Amino acid sequence: MRAALEAGRTDPIGLDRAFVFAFPPGDKPVFRPRSPFHDDTARALADQSNLEMLAGADVTDRGARDIWETIVATGRRAGEVLDLRLDCIGLHNGVPLLWHDQSKVGNYNEAIRIPDYTLQRLRERQRKTVTRFQDRYARTPTAEERATMALFPRGYKNPHGTYPVSHSRFHTHFRRWVLHLDLGPAVPHQARHTLATKLLAAGASLQHIKRYLGHVSERMTEHYAEPRELRRMGEEPANSRRGQAIGGAFRCCGTGRLIRDFAVTIPSDCQSPKIVEGVVMRRWPSWPRP
Repeated sequence: MRAALEAGRTDPIGLDRAFVFAFPPGDKPVFRPRSPFHDDTARALADQSNLEMLAGADVTDRGARDIWETIVATGRRAGEVLDLRLDCIGLHNGVPLLWHDQSKVGNYNEAIRIPDYTLQRLRERQRKTVTRFQDRYARTPTAEERATMALFPRGYKNPHGTYPVSHSRFHTHFRRWVLHLDLGPAVPHQARHTLATKLLAAGASLQHIKRYLGHVSERMTEHYAEPRELRRMGEEPANSRRGQAIGGAFRCCGTGRLIRDFAVTIPSDCQSPKIVEGVVMRRWPSWPRP
């Protein structure tokens, strides 16, 4: 209607000018992507004492700390971590892998390499989940039962541990923790943006980050890690400068598909990041090491 008003087509039909201006314009809402965590916030959310506080507030021990640390270490969506099944981790040729479903983009049984520290935490969570089952039924779960069990089962109306902790419960727990730490607005999904930005700054291309995060297009990846935004912040992407190329490939899917050409450029004047089979990984500040 605004366009009709500007073109002079409202007067012939008797449409009042005041009505046109009072009518909602109907524009699309402005899309504002999440920003990465600031360094101070990242340090606080990775501090050991604060992580212990998060675990202590989880009085029924449903794995709030393990969920959060897995989100940080892998860059997965919160829902992808919450929905992990009991037997979602394992070693393949000595490499620790995490299998998960990226249901948002239709990728299932995807696997990514995880740090040994994360592997040990999730193994301990497996033990706790199985122990709960044994305490209830005085036996170990069968192979068929294990296949249906959640790694982080909710504590109500869930006799066989099939249903995972809900999104609302974890986000409420996380929000209270952040509020207690007085960090300002912060949501778990920002950890994914933080990892994407660190990968780009370390030398990974948008195509590589797109594959690792499970995006369907580079346009979406640009919302997570924008080279121009890094330049504005004074942090030039490493792959835009002269350096040495480091190539590699890593096993990405439970179906055995390989992602190859995972080549990244590391500037010779930059501190060497951790290379995991061709994937550039930087730990957060003060992130606990195994």
